[in-house]
Amino acid sequence: RKRINLNAEAFDPALIREKLAYEMFADLGALWLETELVRVQFTRDTGALSPFLGLFTAVEQADSRWARRIERDDAVVYKSNSDANRGDERLESDLSAYLLHYDKETHEDEPWDDFVGVTRDMNALFGASETAIGTYFEERVDLDTFVAYMTANACMQNWDQFNKNHYMLLDVEGSGLWEMAPWDVDRVLGDHWDGSF
Repeated sequence: RKRINLNAEAFDPALIREKLAYEMFADLGALWLETELVRVQFTRDTGALSPFLGLFTAVEQADSRWARRIERDDAVVYKSNSDANRGDERLESDLSAYLLHYDKETHEDEPWDDFVGVTRDMNALFGASETAIGTYFEERVDLDTFVAYMTANACMQNWDQFNKNHYMLLDVEGSGLWEMAPWDVDRVLGDHWDGSF
C-alpha cells in the first residue's frame, strides 16, 4: 500500500461499525473499500509509555491501485471532502470553488472538465421531466452500483454521505459511466453526527 488510513473509531465503543458498513456496501453490490481491524503497537522502547497505541480500522485508499482492484483501471476518482458540507455535486461558479470541496485522487494533472460537466448537466435537470431525468441517469450513471450504494446508505443510516464523505468515479476506459463509493462511514448504524448541515 502507498498510504495507510487508520481510523480510531472514537465514537464507536465496539470498534466495528465502519468495518461492517464497508462490508454492507460490498454485499449489496456497491463499490467499497477494503478494511481490516488492526492493533498498533510501538516496536521500540517507549520508556514509561505503554507500547500499545490502540485498535484501529485500516481503510483502503481510493486511488489508482483501488481502481485497478475494482477493475476500473483508468478511472478518474474525485473525493468529496468539504469542510463546508458543499460536496454534494452542486454546480459551482468556477474551478476554484470545486477545489475547496473536492480532491482529485487519480489523474491529478488532468483538467476537471468531466466533473464540472457532470455537475452542470445534473443542475440542468432541475425542473426536467421524469423521463428526461431517467434518460440522463441511464446514459451517464452505472445504475446497478448507484442503487446498491444508495440502498446501503439508507439501511445503515449514513446521513453524512450526501454533502461530503463519498467518492465520484468515472470509468473512462470501461463503461464510461459515473459511480459512487463510500468514504468515512464511522457515524452509521445508529450513531448520528449531531452538528448542523
